[in-house]
Amino acid sequence: MKYFSSLLLAVYVLFFAPAFLCADEAEINHFRSEYSVFNNYYEIDEDTGFEFWHGFAYSNRTDTTLTGMAGQYTAVPGEGALGTTIYGVVHWSSYSGVYPTIEFDSETVVNGAYFTNNMFAYHSMAEGDDFTDPFDEDDWLEVTVTGLDAQGNETGSVSFYIAENGYILDDWKWVPLNELNAVKSLKFSMASSDTGDFGMNTPAYFCIDGIDDQIYFDDLSLEPESFWNGESPDDSDDTDDSDDSSSDTCFISSLKKVKE
Repeated sequence: MKYFSSLLLAVYVLFFAPAFLCADEAEINHFRSEYSVFNNYYEIDEDTGFEFWHGFAYSNRTDTTLTGMAGQYTAVPGEGALGTTIYGVVHWSSYSGVYPTIEFDSETVVNGAYFTNNMFAYHSMAEGDDFTDPFDEDDWLEVTVTGLDAQGNETGSVSFYIAENGYILDDWKWVPLNELNAVKSLKFSMASSDTGDFGMNTPAYFCIDGIDDQIYFDDLSLEPESFWNGESPDDSDDTDDSDDSSSDTCFISSLKKVKE
């Protein structure tokens, strides 16, 4: 099963990924919340119409019945860390060479953040999919947060599991990050026990909220049961959202774009 899944993934990467995974070809739509900027890259493959994004998105979805790609914008708890409406969604693309990154206005000691799984990754681990078998007690999914100072030097890393020993995280978990000391930015990466020749078979997604116990995305706006994934207004008319939750509504006028 896993051999066949790795073969499918290889075909997917070789024939589809190069068209839209390169960060320098994707549209840059970083967004700001409070005193931090979150990177986002969005692309539509001209040949296939496939929509791809990586970095940070944000969502207010509460429908936890969504599975597969339709669940990629939904946190497993169905709400933010403290019952708030909007939360962050992270997609790490190892093929792009670009880490999901939060950049702060100035160096700061980040106390921590809340993390949980999203529905796409959760169901893949719990039930398996076209690319992977269900997790067993020996499988794990790990997130690593690395701090960078103002000069770009690493200040340290914190790694933690959002699935291990037969348990898949289904609630918000506070992870202390203050041991990274003062940072100008945080970058995120992932690792999985289910990894083949072409990288992780497990969907490389997780959700985040309450960064530094202050950034809860409540200064952003979304229509009900919606999300923002970096899609621009020019793309929105041509987007087909098969899961009936249109990202057409998700590019918001109140979004504070980063000045070039």
